[in-house]
Amino acid sequence: MLNKKRLKNLSLIKEKRLLGQKIEITTLDNEYEKNKNNKEKLKKILKNTSIDKTELAWNMKEKSQYKLKLIEQIYISENREKFLSIEMKRAKINLGKLIKEKEIVDEKIKFVIQLEKNNRENQFINSMPPQKNT
Repeated sequence: MLNKKRLKNLSLIKEKRLLGQKIEITTLDNEYEKNKNNKEKLKKILKNTSIDKTELAWNMKEKSQYKLKLIEQIYISENREKFLSIEMKRAKINLGKLIKEKEIVDEKIKFVIQLEKNNRENQFINSMPPQKNT
């Protein structure tokens, strides 16, 4: 009985960790998509920002600095995208491990329950008086 309670508590803990890992993967995936969309927007802005040859020097300088900032942000966004993909891969591996651990605990619980059921049946059969041969 104590073993079954311990296993059920362990199963609940594993379930909680699974849920936390699923939330982490969802969050990472949302961040990845958001970052990807922002990077595309930055690329469009960079593409649409052009410097005319007839502009004033200070205006050309500001646009040039603006383009450099955009390129820097795109680079940062690409690095973040790589980081998020690595983190998602790690989180998915952890999720797989947690699923396997939970399956093992659930199998042990089923086994313990089956053993208890068999013990009760054996006790019931052993407690009955022997049948008389007539």
